[in-house]
Amino acid sequence: MRRRHRVGLMVLVLLVPFLVIVMAAWVWLAVSESLEANGIEQLEWSGMDLTLTSLAFERFSLVHRAPRSQTKVAAETLSLTIGWQWTGPGVETLDISRLEVDGVQRSQGSDDETDQSTEGEPAHESALPDLDLAGDKPGWLPRRITIRQFDAELPCVAGRCRLHGSASALFGPLVLPATAQIRLRHEGQMLSLETEAGRGSDTGYTAQATLAINDSEHARLVTSWRTSTGHEVPGEGHWQGELTVSRLPQTDWMLTWLGQWLPMPPLNPPPAPEYASINLDWSLVAPLDEPMLAELSGSLSLNASLPQPWPLPGIGHVQGRIQLEALADQGRWSPQTAEANLKLTNLAGWITEIPLPLRPEALNIELNPGDPALFPPKASLLPLQLKLTGRGRSQMELTTGLGVETGRPWRAMFRNLSAKASMPDLKVGSWTLRNPEARFNGQGEADSEKLKLRFGQGSRLKVPHIDGPDAANALWVDGVEAMLDSLELQLVYGAAESDSGLSFKGPLTLDARRFRHPAFATQSWSFSGNMAGNGQSALLEGTLASDAGLPASLELNYGPDSELIMRSRVEVSGEAGSEALGRTLANWPEELVFSQGRLEAVLQLRLVEEGKPEADGQLGLHRLAGLYDRTAWSGLDGTLDLEFGDDRLTLGTEGLTLAQVNPGVALGPVTLSASYQAETDQWEAGQLRVQQATAALLGGRASAIPGKFDLASWPLAVDIELDRIDLGELLSVYPAEGLSGTGRLTGLLPLLVGPDGIRVQGGKVMATAPGGVLKLPAERLQAMARGNQAMGLVADALANFHYSVLNTTIDYKKDGKLTLGLHLKGQNPDVRDGHPLVFNINVEEDIPALLTSLQLSGRVNEAVTEKVRELIRKRESDAD
Repeated sequence: MRRRHRVGLMVLVLLVPFLVIVMAAWVWLAVSESLEANGIEQLEWSGMDLTLTSLAFERFSLVHRAPRSQTKVAAETLSLTIGWQWTGPGVETLDISRLEVDGVQRSQGSDDETDQSTEGEPAHESALPDLDLAGDKPGWLPRRITIRQFDAELPCVAGRCRLHGSASALFGPLVLPATAQIRLRHEGQMLSLETEAGRGSDTGYTAQATLAINDSEHARLVTSWRTSTGHEVPGEGHWQGELTVSRLPQTDWMLTWLGQWLPMPPLNPPPAPEYASINLDWSLVAPLDEPMLAELSGSLSLNASLPQPWPLPGIGHVQGRIQLEALADQGRWSPQTAEANLKLTNLAGWITEIPLPLRPEALNIELNPGDPALFPPKASLLPLQLKLTGRGRSQMELTTGLGVETGRPWRAMFRNLSAKASMPDLKVGSWTLRNPEARFNGQGEADSEKLKLRFGQGSRLKVPHIDGPDAANALWVDGVEAMLDSLELQLVYGAAESDSGLSFKGPLTLDARRFRHPAFATQSWSFSGNMAGNGQSALLEGTLASDAGLPASLELNYGPDSELIMRSRVEVSGEAGSEALGRTLANWPEELVFSQGRLEAVLQLRLVEEGKPEADGQLGLHRLAGLYDRTAWSGLDGTLDLEFGDDRLTLGTEGLTLAQVNPGVALGPVTLSASYQAETDQWEAGQLRVQQATAALLGGRASAIPGKFDLASWPLAVDIELDRIDLGELLSVYPAEGLSGTGRLTGLLPLLVGPDGIRVQGGKVMATAPGGVLKLPAERLQAMARGNQAMGLVADALANFHYSVLNTTIDYKKDGKLTLGLHLKGQNPDVRDGHPLVFNINVEEDIPALLTSLQLSGRVNEAVTEKVRELIRKRESDAD
């Protein structure tokens, strides 16, 4: 018995080493075949320790070769635990204290013989054996894998990059469920990813993942995948999941790190906010035999919160929340509901496209579910309510019902749109608009190519005060209000560049409570018309009217070369037109009134950016008649031309005619052809050139000698020629009863015309041969001749004086005193048997009084007479 025990013990002692050797040989053969099948060469180790349940190495290394790469792997303190089952041995755990990986990318044309396949044998594929996730765990797969530390240097976009960290994994008996964890360290940061996968059903899988940075959880993913079952459409995949980001990680370093490994465009990402959250969940279906994203159907919802401002490149700092729900139908997405409350600050460069005074410093965007009744019932529109608020130097608010097309093509509709804005002082060219305010309402629509808006009733633009470009002229406007009802705006952005841009058209009504300019009486003005234009040109047409009733047609045309052309036409007639001009034009002479005829003025003004203005125009006079102070006139016809440019002003007329002018003595017709030129900054000190100035006077003619006159040097010397004045007609208008005569007079009157009136110095008038007859009833002079023999002779001679010489010197002072030095030579057939007589007589006359007398005599018209009477009554009243 004792001997048997000894033999058994001896057999056991010999069998155990034999079994160990057999197991080692089996492991070696199995491992060698697996390594060779996966392209692993140069396997080396040291410090091996082998038992029935474990295999350990102090150091272990191998080289993996692939057609285009080579990887060296070295492990320190590598240990395997082996479990024995009826199916054979299997690896239970793999534990590595330190793993080093060195990968090299080899060129495609390498001729290294180790890279060549053995003739007739396929090249090694660097792939692990297939895993059947629904089957038993293969024996070669450890149930638990632990890598306590790894250092890898691998090919990357930047060349070669390093990875440091640790990893672990745990598999179930059927592979799933399984868990894995990887921890990566980079520049003092720690990134940890934990995953868990399992079987959800016979045809599906579930997975969970958690992302932590520096041991702080930032994101969690829960998802599941299954294929069709039962009554469902066969051949479809069903994907559900939820992604929750409780805190956005600081992604600046992470994106820089990922940029070393992945081909990414250059980024300068903003720092992520410390407190932000995102929740995304979905339930999607897609056919398995089609591109998944192109055929997705299902639903998706997004809920994001940014409690702190987050800088987004190209936009600005964003803060707030957003919620979105959308449906997909075979790859076509359509939103179902949307809510948002966002605040944008520190706005990016796009805001500079808005003029500085209109530029907001912050924008608030509110989006909520809207009223479906605002939109057509058959339209597939998502109803929303949008509110946009801007804060800064300008304050603005916009609200609208917004309907967004949930299908294709994309479009949106705006209903009950209401907008209001208040702005600071606004510079428009050389004009200053003080605190303008705007209020608009209406509706519109938009698509992928254009945006259309139509303003409704009550759309207004108000400007309390406008200062003109020339402060010295004190040009300003108070209480400007523009009514933009029915104005249409269109913004094209999806067409060719030549067709893109903003355009507008519609009616425009403008009211100005007070308009002040030195050329006009301060009063209200209004405009009514239409406007149309785009980003390069604009046209404004309509009627402009003053409160006094002066109408003017107005056309403003702004061209693509920054050229502004203004055309205006004014037409008035009769007494009403004269009154309207008098109450509108500040410099309209108060004494000037016309009661008949028509006046028409046409003006064209051209303004070029950074250029000097140019203008031309014409004043047409058609049978005008009226009064100037106490002078009646009628039949004024002709045109007056205006040109303005190159700092020069030119006025001219050819053949201006006046049928009659009557200050007490009728003149007419009067004909004038003249021109005037001056520098624009000294328009009143130019040069007057007279080509023709004639007037029919007392059966003859009075003419101004043509010449050039400098209005900068006063007084002006104007010579008037008298030709064949009828002495009989002259004496007939003189208020002396019984005075008459015959003959013709010629002469020259040198006028001195100045701001203080008209003077004549050294004028000469003479009778033409053969003379004539001068008759003054003797009784008119008898009182003067009583007791004076010489005066008695004069009285008798002038009763029927046949003169051969009549010469007169004329002097007229600015106080209205006319002095005549009369020289007569002739005879009276009834006196001294016709003996020749010579008389020198000095006569002085108060011309204003004489004209007053003539005007009271009814020789002019009743209106002038009444004016004179009123003036006399006023003087008498002042004298009392």
